[in-house]
Amino acid sequence: TPPPAGHWHIDTSAAHQSLELVSMAQRLGVELKYQEPPERLLPSDRWRLFEMEGDSVARVHDISQHTYYLWGRDPTLAELLGEQLISLSEETVSGQH
Repeated sequence: TPPPAGHWHIDTSAAHQSLELVSMAQRLGVELKYQEPPERLLPSDRWRLFEMEGDSVARVHDISQHTYYLWGRDPTLAELLGEQLISLSEETVSGQH
């Protein structure tokens, strides 16, 4: 469960969740380049990320719902992260950011 917005939260289960996610990634042959720290925070403000195609908005991502997001081209990450992955198909984008 994410912590309340704007409040510090030391979650002792975060280390376990992180290890579980790393283990799942290894089984899929993916090395995760980010692991969420136990002192994670939800943003207190609402943030949105606008994905553009040319001059128009292709998609709007509400990035206030989770304590972190990962974006990139690696399609295997979708299995692991679900809505916390912002999948980008642009060739200049790395596998994970």
